Amino acid sequence: MSNKVSIISYNCQCANDSKLPFLRELFDECDFMLIQEHGLYKSQFGWFDNINEVNGVGKHGMSAMNEEKQSAGRPYGGTAIIWKHGLNVKVEPKITESDSKRLSAVIVTLENQKRLLLGSIYMPCDDRCQNANLVEFQQVLNEIDILMNELNPDFACFGGDFNTDVSRDTFQTRCFLNFFADYHICTQDELCDFDFTFSSKGSNHKSLIDHFVLTDSLVEALQVYECIDTVNNFSDHVAVKCQLDLYMSEFSDISEHEEQTKKCYNWSIANQEELDRYVDMLSEILHLLVIPYCALNCREKHCQRHSRELNEFHDKIVDACLNAAFHVMCKSSQKPKCKVIPGWNEHVEVYFKNALLATAIASGSTRSFWSEVKKYNRSKNVSRYPNVDGVQGKDSIAGMFADKFDGLYNSVSSVNWIW
Repeated sequence: MSNKVSIISYNCQCANDSKLPFLRELFDECDFMLIQEHGLYKSQFGWFDNINEVNGVGKHGMSAMNEEKQSAGRPYGGTAIIWKHGLNVKVEPKITESDSKRLSAVIVTLENQKRLLLGSIYMPCDDRCQNANLVEFQQVLNEIDILMNELNPDFACFGGDFNTDVSRDTFQTRCFLNFFADYHICTQDELCDFDFTFSSKGSNHKSLIDHFVLTDSLVEALQVYECIDTVNNFSDHVAVKCQLDLYMSEFSDISEHEEQTKKCYNWSIANQEELDRYVDMLSEILHLLVIPYCALNCREKHCQRHSRELNEFHDKIVDACLNAAFHVMCKSSQKPKCKVIPGWNEHVEVYFKNALLATAIASGSTRSFWSEVKKYNRSKNVSRYPNVDGVQGKDSIAGMFADKFDGLYNSVSSVNWIW
């Protein structure tokens, strides 16, 4: 594989033989293809080999079709990622804990051992309401969040039919923008030169709902971002292509300053003189920053312009702290083994787990609920029989609960319950 990696995202609206000519055209132009709404059963994934009749394709996907049921109407849903054989990379399929049918993901290990997370996404329709579709939309975002935190890749690229037009002010659009802003993942809509990616053949309604989303570390690597559409395209969607140069100097030749700022600053051994110098230098740098007063005083909750200004201001403050520490602080020789988020365990983790559990309950999915309960209670050091109100041992605890329930049950006289 050359320095440039080409990725195409395409909602094919049912993978069948009539779609093969266009799929073959697209596959000739890319290394990886992210496919949505293929409508295939899991047992039919061998059909993807028809896209490259000579060598076949590498493939990983999720099916929304139930093998045990006879489905009426046209096939629906599903996501997949296919790639060319012979690429000098290692591709590992990743399956989310909820087994989501709307997200297929692979980890691509490059020649320089950098790891790229690729995801093909097919989101539910935006009906502009706070209902089951929005809950499902948030569940897919949660799965992305879990993958990012568990795999901690060097880069991430998500492409697909997000069913979200960022020009609309809807609940789903706000959720989309807020989520990716929080994780410093930027949409590339502002770089494209096309007005739509979906055009309804029935109503001719047009919208830009197919996107690529990149981590900040890939923004400078983006070389091409374009649409592909020919007479062989029988889908309402056009294909979207992005080309990344993953071996640019920004990634291979890390400067001494960048290398140093990646190290841990050993605050515990810093003397008072170093701390005073750090405070003085940080104060000097911060005094040079221009404070965005209009953005700070804005009371519009979803103001995009001021959100960008605040994010930029935040990044400048972080850079100021790192620059001051780089010049005056002692540095340890060890790098952190994993991505560390200060204060996560103390202030965030319990709320994050509660939010995932609440989402699972709200969705009405029994499987998702118990999956979240299992993750919530996961611990290596949990006592088998805990202490409950001073009572220990499984038999004693069970007896206590029985007594409490018996007292509660007998404390209420006959009531005519109305359901």
